[in-house]
Amino acid sequence: MPKILNILLGLFTRNLRSNILIMALVAIWIGFGIATPTFWSADNVQNVLPQMAIIAIMACGMVFVIVTGGIDLSVGFGAGFVSVVAAALLYFGVIDGPLQSLFPTLASARLELVTMLITVILCMGLGLLMGLFQGYIIARLSVPPFIVTLGTMSIARGAALLFTEGRPVSGFDASFRVLATGRAGFVPGGFASNDYGDHSPGGYSLLAGFCAETVFAFFFLLIILGTTDSRAPQGFAPLAIGLAVALINWAGIPVTNLSLNPARSTGTAVFADGWALQQLWLFWVAPILGGAVAGVVYPFLAGSPPSMW
Repeated sequence: MPKILNILLGLFTRNLRSNILIMALVAIWIGFGIATPTFWSADNVQNVLPQMAIIAIMACGMVFVIVTGGIDLSVGFGAGFVSVVAAALLYFGVIDGPLQSLFPTLASARLELVTMLITVILCMGLGLLMGLFQGYIIARLSVPPFIVTLGTMSIARGAALLFTEGRPVSGFDASFRVLATGRAGFVPGGFASNDYGDHSPGGYSLLAGFCAETVFAFFFLLIILGTTDSRAPQGFAPLAIGLAVALINWAGIPVTNLSLNPARSTGTAVFADGWALQQLWLFWVAPILGGAVAGVVYPFLAGSPPSMW
């Protein structure tokens, strides 16, 4: 036992610089949990996670910037400015007004969905243009990224303050939830946990959920194995796998919210209501079973790869 502890301690100390941030994060969590007993409550976690999601999405892009030796000071205020634009488009009816005039027979629920979709596309395009503008100045005009992004940060912050007059944009109706949920009248809860029966988005049974999860995992792994095979055309794997993920999610989310990944199912079930943990077994067994069957079947479908020797 002491030998194992020494090995683990050695691994930890050799990677101390990498682990120091994790240690700090764990210490913060423990500190908040002791200081505020409700910190670990499901309601608080459900409130904090959506706020963290925005930062996490921006951090994913920031990783590539920092890895290449750059810096972007504008990302926070840039996201804030784009959010203000999105709120304004929805609040003032800039999109749904013309849509209603062009398509008077369009149902209310469809109108809301199309309005949200156009808003998301326009705001993503605005964010892309902001990034391209900064990238052009940095790459073509050789202006240091610190200077460029600092200036953009000031512009985005000033534009947002000027537009909102320093006040929050509010007054949206309940249909605003369609932006995050895909349907009006949605009541948040459950963390999009995987489920079947009464908690299934489409009311599908245990058998239907089990079959769906197994079959989707089976075909998804077949696609991964096929596109990453050394005999397959190179360079197309990300496209094929990405399209497969989109198609499988489109078909599977109405059935069980789609798992494919037991870790994803476990992460949401821990913070959801008790029913999610009771149904969690299916979202471990079915994806593993589907993946195992695909691993056995693929060599028979594709044949043995040519010998390297």
